Amino acid sequence: MAESAPDTLPNFTFLGDAQALALYPAFGMLGDTVNASMPIYSFREQVAFPRLADVGLYHFPHYNTPIRQNAPFVVTVHDLIHLLFPEYVPSRTKWLLGRRVLKHAVSRARAVFTVSEGTRSDLVEHLGVDPAKIHLTPNAVSRHFAPPGRGAIDALRRRLALNTDFFLAAGVDKPHKNFVFLVEAFGAWRKHSGAAIELVICGVKGGTGPLAKYIDAHQPEGVRILEFQSYNIMPDLLAAAKALVFPSLYEGFGLPILEAQRIGTPVLCSRASCMPWVAGEKGALFFDPKDPEELADCFDHILESEETARILTEAGHSNESRFTWTETARKTLEVYAQVYP
Repeated sequence: MAESAPDTLPNFTFLGDAQALALYPAFGMLGDTVNASMPIYSFREQVAFPRLADVGLYHFPHYNTPIRQNAPFVVTVHDLIHLLFPEYVPSRTKWLLGRRVLKHAVSRARAVFTVSEGTRSDLVEHLGVDPAKIHLTPNAVSRHFAPPGRGAIDALRRRLALNTDFFLAAGVDKPHKNFVFLVEAFGAWRKHSGAAIELVICGVKGGTGPLAKYIDAHQPEGVRILEFQSYNIMPDLLAAAKALVFPSLYEGFGLPILEAQRIGTPVLCSRASCMPWVAGEKGALFFDPKDPEELADCFDHILESEETARILTEAGHSNESRFTWTETARKTLEVYAQVYP
């Protein structure tokens, strides 16, 4: 961030893959771009990070800050998955290196941004970060993410051959997403209830993740796996679903919760980590992400009560409106002004 008067928008310089940055016109509108293409979490990222003489404050949007970074900086920490779940990390060496980089980032930063109350609490509890140093800048739903018309929903159903009724889950195939639990709990409930509804899980790319391995081994009935889908069709997919099921064990935020609420789709949500704070007290039906009977009760409530679905939709709309990118941007600029050297 180059120096500017306190009451004006700063001059920004954006570092990253030049081709990727060019896909987003806002970068060019707000400042200059500098090509800095290097693999994330790599040795090169640590030793070859560009040093720009006219930049007075860096903002790293992830905790992988160069340890040799001497210039003033702020950092955004989205979650502490790497630190709190070492069993998910490929090796102890990578876990130790990641922990060192994370601890360096939060100790040296002039301010730490985070996206939820859950991660704020984790930073204080597990890394001893001074609460006064942490600033809450939540995620929000894009203003372009809007409820589709009936024609778009019907066209999507035909194109993807979707069942009339289905529950939707979305996310990558990582252990903390808890998809194996979801499939097992759904299968037991579906067999017991006799319901014909399907479970669609979107975003799984196949291969070596825990869900992919489970699907290959068990071929569960009533479960449909959709690989990664364009963000542009997600409003249609959410609108077509009976409910979004969000079974995570841990999240830094959980944006699909708000996206479903924006569309008007009821949410069945884990009560772990930050999810209740994001979804709002009345914005979802909550369940223990390790208790299949609680999740089964949520399935029953949604299918048996149109009134429950209506109440969740209304409460979801109200809750989602709490989060705006305008407010997050305002708070971010406010903190820049406070810590700028």
